[in-house]
Amino acid sequence: MIYIVVDENDNVTTQHFMPFDEKHGLGKSKEELEAHGFFVEKLPVPLQEQNQEAILKGSYASKTVWFEYVPKQLTRDEEIEQLKQDLGNILFESAADKAKITELEAAQGDLLMELATLKMGGSV
Repeated sequence: MIYIVVDENDNVTTQHFMPFDEKHGLGKSKEELEAHGFFVEKLPVPLQEQNQEAILKGSYASKTVWFEYVPKQLTRDEEIEQLKQDLGNILFESAADKAKITELEAAQGDLLMELATLKMGGSV
């Protein structure tokens, strides 16, 4: 049995895997421990979600535990790497946009030449 204590926000603050062990236990009866916490047979297995951190939650009322997933705080190095990737993507998109603009400007120039030729009575 695993002993669980939760705070007022359902955050698991204590999990003890041997609450009744003579050497490493809590030195209290089951009834004494249940005054402040509850027991579960096993803990759920957290999912490995990219960029998500698993937070163990519990309910004293329903005597259950679960994981909630929140956005993971990036380390400084991870944040720098993410910014480098974002900058690379922006530069690539910018280059593609510039190429398209150049292509459109050339087409516009061709159309203006054709229009001028037509206005002067010539054929295209």
